[in-house]
Amino acid sequence: MIRNRTEAEVRNFDLFKLIVLVILILLLTILLILRPFDAPKPAALNATTPTLILHGTSAQLGSGISLSGAAAPGAEVEILVDGQLVGKTTAGNDGKWSFNLPAFQKTGGVQLVARSNGLLSPLGGLTVVGPATAAAPTVIATTAVATTAAATTTATAPTLSLASTSAIVGSGLAMSGTAASGAEVEIVVDGQAVGKTTAGSDGKWSFNLPAFAKAGAIPVLARVGGQSSSPTTVTVTAPTTAGTAAATTVAATTTAAVSPSPSVAITPTLTLPTGVVARAGENYTLRGTALPGSNVEILVNGQPATGISGGALKADTEGKWSFTTVFANPGTYQLIARTVVQAGQPPVNSPPVSLTVETGISGGSLGGGGATATPTATPK
Repeated sequence: MIRNRTEAEVRNFDLFKLIVLVILILLLTILLILRPFDAPKPAALNATTPTLILHGTSAQLGSGISLSGAAAPGAEVEILVDGQLVGKTTAGNDGKWSFNLPAFQKTGGVQLVARSNGLLSPLGGLTVVGPATAAAPTVIATTAVATTAAATTTATAPTLSLASTSAIVGSGLAMSGTAASGAEVEIVVDGQAVGKTTAGSDGKWSFNLPAFAKAGAIPVLARVGGQSSSPTTVTVTAPTTAGTAAATTVAATTTAAVSPSPSVAITPTLTLPTGVVARAGENYTLRGTALPGSNVEILVNGQPATGISGGALKADTEGKWSFTTVFANPGTYQLIARTVVQAGQPPVNSPPVSLTVETGISGGSLGGGGATATPTATPK
């Protein structure tokens, strides 16, 4: 091809090649100059340089501390304490890592660093201190426990107060006292538990002793768990009846008639007739037992029933009594039989009995206020 070209064309072609070569050299030079600014070396360095976070600036001798930080995802992170390798961990997919340092064996300043792929995190430091002396707090704690135990003992030891230190056979006695708030208080009479009650939020409790069954000096106490109150002695005497008082002028058979039979309970009872429906305006008979020869009073809703006066209702020689009454209005009534065994002593009540009076066929109504009774005493 050169043979067919003129000398001028050959010179122009060589000049073209020279210009192209110069341009290529210039482009290569420019690329070499610009290459350091385009390289992502600093970013790569930051991504793999680990970081270290201390969870606390101090630790106690014999205990460790938690560390955390960041590194390249999946990179192995070495933990160094005072230049000594103490453990390794691995960064997660998000680059985060954590590590629990083992217990420190000496006190003083400690330097910590995390190392990954030959790169070190900024240096971290903390102070290891010795444990606090336990002797003094132990003495104080022991004293506090002893004081608390003493206070507990004082709080749970019950107290006892009797309404009277004398009573008669067949009568009960009111009592009260204190104990720990909410504690169950057991009442013990003559060594036998006779009932329980519960102290209120203020520590106070009360209890009605059941009727004494025998005469003599009877010890009474209150007990909470293993703690007991000081025993109080109640002097119980046999009852005196009108028949006994007149024994010198009345025949022996009369005295025997009014003396209580050992088989008859001195606490009165009240029973309702079986299978009989109480209806307003109709006669209804109550029955029960009491101390032979004693006066019996019927309480209707806490009020004495009318129609009984001057001892018209008495228990017979067998201790039995009966009483016929008429309830004017239907409703629910609470009935109690009460006797006074000896003058000057509190009355003895029977357990309360609930009676429902239905509307009478020929009388009675649901209207009106409270229930009233018009009884007629019928001694047996």
